[in-house]
Amino acid sequence: MRFLLVIVLLACAVAYVYGMYRLLAKVKKSKRKQFLKIQLVFTAILLVILSAIAFWQRERLAQWFSSESSPESQVDEASAIPEKSNRCACTWDSMRLKRDDYKTKHRPAAERLTGEAFIRDEAAMNELLAKGKLVPLKAPEGVRIQKLTHSEPFLHPKAAKTLDKLAYRFRKKISGTRESDAAVVVSSVTRTAKQQKEIQARYPNGATQGTSTHSYGASVDLLFVETAGDCYRARKALESTLNELQNEGDLYVCPESKCIHITAR
Repeated sequence: MRFLLVIVLLACAVAYVYGMYRLLAKVKKSKRKQFLKIQLVFTAILLVILSAIAFWQRERLAQWFSSESSPESQVDEASAIPEKSNRCACTWDSMRLKRDDYKTKHRPAAERLTGEAFIRDEAAMNELLAKGKLVPLKAPEGVRIQKLTHSEPFLHPKAAKTLDKLAYRFRKKISGTRESDAAVVVSSVTRTAKQQKEIQARYPNGATQGTSTHSYGASVDLLFVETAGDCYRARKALESTLNELQNEGDLYVCPESKCIHITAR
């Protein structure tokens, strides 16, 4: 819907410029012609500026338009936050991270990792747990899991190890600093396809439309870092950790408007 709105507005702008140009060719009075020239030039400059902004912000626009990478953690998964801690939001605005495309990177990685073991319902989840293809998620030191109301605390074993590795690297970076108490808060873990559909129905812009990597047990959402120390330094430690693991091929990263979505590889 948003995409169609932008297309319509762009078409209207182009039609306006073209109409102004045709009108200008017919006008003979010098004063009116001069005014129309100025108006046409101004409109053309405005279109160029808007196009430039759209080009430089194309990653964010892609996330805004595409339901494939829309934020998946904004669905009432709230819990009490320790009062002593600052809540340091992890978003595309607060952290400098390279975005791996959701459709061509995250989803294929989740399918490869799990052997396409898509979790359709609770029965499928229990079967994967029995086979050891999903394991209960025990939050490592440096990670805290919120009270989950729309997902379950299970992950594919490799995804769980990847989260452990992230926690270890993060703790190592903050060791001996004022931020040594910091913990990365996980807001969403594994969802059945049924849970995903329920979220989509209730929050059309708050969950991936179609097949989600959360329904493979391969992904988690990092909502914020909590610390009694400085938010900037705590976030920088997480940012550096994510960049390292991304470059080393351990995970894919998708910065979103209200969280950081990661998928194990």
